[in-house]
Amino acid sequence: MTTFEPVFPTMQQVVASVKRGFSLYQCWRQQKRRTHYLTDLPAHLREDIGLDRLTAMPPNTVAEQQHSCAGKAKQK
Repeated sequence: MTTFEPVFPTMQQVVASVKRGFSLYQCWRQQKRRTHYLTDLPAHLREDIGLDRLTAMPPNTVAEQQHSCAGKAKQK
């Protein structure tokens, strides 16, 4: 029987994970804020800028939000 020795993350890995988590959270908050502001616009203004389908769109799933934010976080 072999014994398993746990491998703990380095401090750099922990810091990178925390930074990524905060970055994803910030991106999510920005998306929610934008969506909130755009839904508050009158319908005729949303149609003028091509967002007349905004209210009919289903909310993003968590996986879609993480995927869209992950690309933005890597660019920073």
